[in-house]
Amino acid sequence: MKTKNPETNSYIEKLIDDLKKADVENKEMMQNAERFCLIIAAFMVFLQIVLLLLPGQESIARDIYTGVSFLLAFLIYSLYFRMYKRDYEKTDYSLTTLEMLKRAAKKQKVFSPRLLLLIIPSLIIAYNVSHSITQRFNTGIFKSDEHNMLFVFGIFILIITLAALSGYLMQRKKQRYYQNRAKALIEEIENDK
Repeated sequence: MKTKNPETNSYIEKLIDDLKKADVENKEMMQNAERFCLIIAAFMVFLQIVLLLLPGQESIARDIYTGVSFLLAFLIYSLYFRMYKRDYEKTDYSLTTLEMLKRAAKKQKVFSPRLLLLIIPSLIIAYNVSHSITQRFNTGIFKSDEHNMLFVFGIFILIITLAALSGYLMQRKKQRYYQNRAKALIEEIENDK
């Protein structure tokens, strides 16, 4: 779709090129994250096999439970990243300019209800890490194991939250730029009709 303003037309073309580049970058980032999670999941399977073969394990059931929980968590992460990777692969740039810009503005939103899916595996990992640390090392901060575990769990949740927040802020800065540009062009195209 061409507008009456040639400057806007070149601006639209530049935005579309930038969006294509951003989609390629995001797809690669999701693909790398998916691979990383699958490698960790494979490592967890290997670790479980080694634990089963080791003689004299006292807490074998607990170790297997922890390993399976980690495996499940990283498989959920992997599926989440695959879902986003497919979204980036399915981007259709052959749509009309206005429709493509509307979809781009919607896609560039940083927060999505799908992000809530990451809470479950994050809590699984946090619980298992804090339980393992409490069982294997005497943190000694509190008298009871339950309090020590809650303390380690809280620290781990804080670390996960800070990492998620920093990732969110970096993505928001990048995506808000594209979203604002797309919205401005949508408004200009609709006013130009």
